[in-house]
Amino acid sequence: MHKKALFKGVFIQNLGYHGNGTSEKKMEGDAFSNKETQKLLQDLHSMMIKELVAMETKEVNVCNFKQPEKLMADLDLEIGDEPVNNDTVLKLCKSVIDHSIKTGGSFANMLAMHIARYKAEPSVKKVGLRAGKQFVLLTSAEAHYSIAKGANFLGFGTDNAIRVDTDDRGRMVPDDLDKKLQQAKDKGEVPLFVMGTTGTTVLGACDDLNAIADICQRHGVWFHVDAAWGGGVILSEKYKHLMDGVHRADSVAWNIHKMSTGLIQSSILLVKEKGLLEQANQFRAEYLFQPDKHYDTAFDIGDKTVQCGRKVDVLKLWTMWKARGDVGMAEQIDKAFENAQYLTDRLRSTEGFRLVIPEFQCTNISFWYIPPRLRGQPETTEWWEQISKVAPQIKKRMMENGSMMIGYNPLTPKGFVNFFRVIITNPMSTHADMDFILEEMERLGKDL
Repeated sequence: MHKKALFKGVFIQNLGYHGNGTSEKKMEGDAFSNKETQKLLQDLHSMMIKELVAMETKEVNVCNFKQPEKLMADLDLEIGDEPVNNDTVLKLCKSVIDHSIKTGGSFANMLAMHIARYKAEPSVKKVGLRAGKQFVLLTSAEAHYSIAKGANFLGFGTDNAIRVDTDDRGRMVPDDLDKKLQQAKDKGEVPLFVMGTTGTTVLGACDDLNAIADICQRHGVWFHVDAAWGGGVILSEKYKHLMDGVHRADSVAWNIHKMSTGLIQSSILLVKEKGLLEQANQFRAEYLFQPDKHYDTAFDIGDKTVQCGRKVDVLKLWTMWKARGDVGMAEQIDKAFENAQYLTDRLRSTEGFRLVIPEFQCTNISFWYIPPRLRGQPETTEWWEQISKVAPQIKKRMMENGSMMIGYNPLTPKGFVNFFRVIITNPMSTHADMDFILEEMERLGKDL
């Protein structure tokens, strides 16, 4: 590595060679003042405008799929001993763009668990797991897997992440939560953390937050809301009722890069009790957080989190919100729900498609496609086994064709075999785009 790159920490210094690709002619002076470097940056910018903006039309494939082995052969991924010239760098960038898909909350939930544990047992900060209490965590059977991941990561153990039953729409059953909290207490365990969800990953279910808050208050348990996916509804007058009761939560996770379409990574963790983040996380590193600085040190917020060096991710949210305003942010949410309802109605009324549940609370729309040869047949176990194979085959065809990128999955707790799950967020989507989904599904799957 060039010494300047090592000391200045500037990525572009690693491209600090003249365009001939020889290591003998290293740049003198600042990399950004060099004409070769300036030209490279200009060429990269022009390429991104052309390939990622101007070419972003319905005529361009969502992806140009290749098997991993073929992709590795096509892309020159070897580093090599000698530097390459700028033309080679541009070609590599173009290849990456050509094979890219045109398109945090886990950590926020884990941090909420961490804060809840400190609140319940402050000594854990010093003595760790020797604090001795057998804590348990509870969430719905259809909540995000980050609670199990957090139980593992934070040392609770996945056996202590208890799943609560859900109703036929995927919402947590409050009575079952109450029962399992009491069962844990009867066994000598300490219920620490209950996570409700606004917008579950698969069915988009929104839990009854007021009912959960009542139960948590009665049992003295930390109440966290995972609104990573559905939190954007709070911006809409029409749909914010889906988060009724969120003000009673002890903490809330919200991913702006999901329903609100911010740039990834844009995640927020809100904690109700002022000062708790600092108490749980701060270590007052002397080389960073001096109390006698020449400005108000309340602005030094780094000790609130477990991270140290990090990007100013909130700037992405602020810039987007500033540009759109409250009205624009709300209109985007309303448009997504309007498109989701249109797609739901089309699926319900079109032969060969079946909704997984009758209505959806969020903009996750889940359905089965039934090929012509399976329509009107007795729906036996064998029939459902055949249906389960349809989604993977259509997904393979759509990726190889490059026309769509729609995920599929089973929902084992409900006994549902593989189905498609369309997530609608893009404010530029139209009814014609929703129609295309049905038309393309039929085209790709009619012979299965």
